[in-house]
Amino acid sequence: DDRRAAQEALGWTVATSHENGLLALAITDDKGYPVRPASFSAKIGRTTTERDDREPEFRFDGQAYVAEDALAPGYWNIWLRAEAHDGTLFEQRLELYVEE
Repeated sequence: DDRRAAQEALGWTVATSHENGLLALAITDDKGYPVRPASFSAKIGRTTTERDDREPEFRFDGQAYVAEDALAPGYWNIWLRAEAHDGTLFEQRLELYVEE
């Protein structure tokens, strides 16, 4: 519970999108400003199989973490792990639906 409370105290939210083969994960603070944590990693995959699991090479573009990845249509899970500059760990499992 302490870890969850510390994570919630950061006030971060994450928005996902996938457009034209570009996957974006935008972390924002409680004022809506982009967050660039001390460390960031994310793995994507399907819920039903590990065959499609991978860790795209994300780069920070000033607004979001983006990676070129032509995701196939359907539901995807994203396991995000980031560390705030004060050492607080931020972990979330996000869902993304990619249309055909």
